[in-house]
Amino acid sequence: MPMVVSTRGLAPREREEFWREAMSEAFVPLDVASVDAERFTGSIRTQQVGELMIADLSSSPQEVRRTPRLIANSERHLLQVGVAQRGRAYLAQDGREALLEPGDFVVYETARPFRWAFDGDWAATVFTVPREHLALSAAESSRLTALPQSGHSGLSGVVSRFLRGLAANVDDLPARQSRRVVTDVVDLVLALVDDGDRPAVPDRPDQGPRRAEPGGPRAVSRQHRRRAPHLGALPAQTVRRRTAHRVRVPPGAAAAPLRAAAARSSAGRRADRGARRTGRVR
Repeated sequence: MPMVVSTRGLAPREREEFWREAMSEAFVPLDVASVDAERFTGSIRTQQVGELMIADLSSSPQEVRRTPRLIANSERHLLQVGVAQRGRAYLAQDGREALLEPGDFVVYETARPFRWAFDGDWAATVFTVPREHLALSAAESSRLTALPQSGHSGLSGVVSRFLRGLAANVDDLPARQSRRVVTDVVDLVLALVDDGDRPAVPDRPDQGPRRAEPGGPRAVSRQHRRRAPHLGALPAQTVRRRTAHRVRVPPGAAAAPLRAAAARSSAGRRADRGARRTGRVR
């Protein structure tokens, strides 16, 4: 059953605080700033699909921050995928800054500081998975964040349409398919964003965040297509065999592809990585 909260009906002086509390309750504790109290509005619609939460948000210009202080006082950490639906959005995390136009999407994580900025009225869809269900180290995760993925071309465009279609039709999704959907969303996004040959980007506190180049997401997509040119035809099935081992599923909930991936030995995974580096696929 979807849940909806909105500033509608509140006095202008009450809206900012209400919105901060609503955002923090839906996700994790967040700070909200740079709002125009007289014209500020906001609404959040959330729907739970197994371990995946899908949230549709719309609001006025603002900044949303996850600060070190808030992180230190939080026990819950999330991996999130934000899809811009209307207006422009900026995300800064891990020394990078991403600009998103409608249809574009980006990965970010609540265990490290981030900042969203919206300079006009906006709408976005956020897909959220508990961090403990992902077998990613902090170093691996920091390579995936704030890398804007184009929603208009290449494999990233296919994934964007999948995400937006899922959000639009989530109410019609049978409960028995919910765990499969969680797996598909995580597999598709992480496989697209994760470029195994790219070194980690170091923090540059003295120089500010590093803005992702416009060609970055497309370059990542091209590398994945070179390694597996058949991804464009059957993305969910073919991507899963590369990334399913990253997903931890609660006891008793593992789907067959995940059980097979988890059964692979560490030596086998190292052999897979070696084969990809030399251009050979087992």
